[in-house]
Amino acid sequence: MMGDILNVLKQIIIYNVSKKRNCSYCAHAHGVYADSMSAMSSEREDFRVT
Repeated sequence: MMGDILNVLKQIIIYNVSKKRNCSYCAHAHGVYADSMSAMSSEREDFRVT
């Protein structure tokens, strides 16, 4: 996805919308992707954005 908004933020938004709409498959997929980018947000190894 292109644009000015960080990709990790886009994934978090999609994760939250999917979770709110009870789409467990989409929430899980976007949650895994967002969590895989957690290293960009924190130096802690146990930090997850979701």
